[in-house]
Amino acid sequence: TDVSGDGLRRLCGGLSGLVRNPLLLFMLARYVQPVAKNREPALTRTEIFRTFVDETIAGKARLSGEKASISVVTQKYRLLLQEIAWIASWPKHGGKCPLNVLRDYAEKDLEEFALTNLRSAFILHFFKPGEYYNEFEFHPEGFRHYLLAEWCVRTQWEALLYDEEKPPYPTGRNRAEAMNTLAQFPLREVERELINEIYEQLPTLLTSEDEEVKEQTRIAFGLKDDIDPQKLYKRLCRHANEPPDHRWEAMTEIGIPDGHSKAKSFQNTRLLTNYWDQAMLATFGLYRGLRKNPKEEEIFDKDKSVFQKFMGCLIACRGFAWEVPFSLASLGISNLDFRMLSFENANFNNADLNNADLNNTNLVSADLSNADLNNINLYYAYLRNAYLRNADLRDADLRDADLSNADLSNAYLRNADLSNALLSNAVLSNALLSNAVLHNAVLSEAIILSTDFRNARSLTQEQLEGDNPPLICNCTLPEGIAIDPNRDCDTMAAALHERYSVQFPTLQGAEEYVNKIREIQWD
Repeated sequence: TDVSGDGLRRLCGGLSGLVRNPLLLFMLARYVQPVAKNREPALTRTEIFRTFVDETIAGKARLSGEKASISVVTQKYRLLLQEIAWIASWPKHGGKCPLNVLRDYAEKDLEEFALTNLRSAFILHFFKPGEYYNEFEFHPEGFRHYLLAEWCVRTQWEALLYDEEKPPYPTGRNRAEAMNTLAQFPLREVERELINEIYEQLPTLLTSEDEEVKEQTRIAFGLKDDIDPQKLYKRLCRHANEPPDHRWEAMTEIGIPDGHSKAKSFQNTRLLTNYWDQAMLATFGLYRGLRKNPKEEEIFDKDKSVFQKFMGCLIACRGFAWEVPFSLASLGISNLDFRMLSFENANFNNADLNNADLNNTNLVSADLSNADLNNINLYYAYLRNAYLRNADLRDADLRDADLSNADLSNAYLRNADLSNALLSNAVLSNALLSNAVLHNAVLSEAIILSTDFRNARSLTQEQLEGDNPPLICNCTLPEGIAIDPNRDCDTMAAALHERYSVQFPTLQGAEEYVNKIREIQWD
């Protein structure tokens, strides 16, 4: 097996941390590469860790010489690991699970495991020796993050599927217990990414033709054999739209992260926000996993200001949290009110945002490629360095918007209002701006390559000249502008190579791109 070569790196994609850890590198070669050697695209972090856990539990169950006498070993052992990961993730515990706390929370359930010694080699396979004998610490820590993500997904289902009764497996909770437990502390970024990936992959796993894959998935998340992902989504969506009424109770032994409000007056708001956050994260991931069509099915159909309310709660409890913490790619979220929120670096790829209100919103470096932004309100929005390739911006209100350095290649801007917009250094290659309003728009040093300005309104010759004029090549211009539409074709490739060295690492590559796009002919 090629343990250190390109094969494992391709398998992991950009997850370089996995191939730098010796244990994970061994597990990749031992468990993952044989079954996914020629996999395209690269495996996600969730797929890799799920394989680690599946194979390790199954292998230990088969090969352990201990008489653990655990019935349905894989489920009960996995549930125990999830509980240990949850306890280790408490803000007060710093990544370690004290044995006495585990016994306090799962004493009756542990009896079902029939393990006389919780520190047996069977259990300790995922851990390294703690500073003290009576604690567990995951090694590597990625196992804790992944198993906590599994715990969150399982506990979310318990909050949806069980009323007063508890699930028929150890460590399960009824609805009130599950909701309250999920609400105790916020998620870290790495855990959010893992949870999102689990929800995105869940429908495929539950409908797999491989019965073993389906069984392992149901075991990991405590799901019944006949569970319908569509019905799960509908229940989740109700909680995301409006969290159910609940009597929140703080579990003081868990602790509150530094920087989060510890005032008793904000206690209910803090717990509500943490649960609402989990419900939204689950809803968005499962929406994508079910491959719903953003143009046909909206998520929020009751309250158009739901994001405003959620972010208000978030800021009240975590004063530093100004940015919306979700991937909004491929979601049906049209007609919503996003005014004055921060989506810096956010992912809106392929989202349906038509008629949404993003007045004065921070979208710096956001990915809005392939998004439906028809009739959107982006007045005074901050879109510096935003990625708007192939975006549908018909009839969009972009007055006074900052689009400097934005990539608008192939964007559809028919009838858009760009009055007073800042488009300096923006890329408008093959963009369509027919009938767009460009009154006082700043186009200094913009890339205007095969751009369609036919019938553009209020565009003047002065906007295309001056000390730092845009680079113009093979474009159409409205009547009354006496500028050569191929004025800068000779210098266009060099400018692309100099400004965008990642996309055009060689001058030859930039020249080939310019020559290809110049083949576009105008009627």
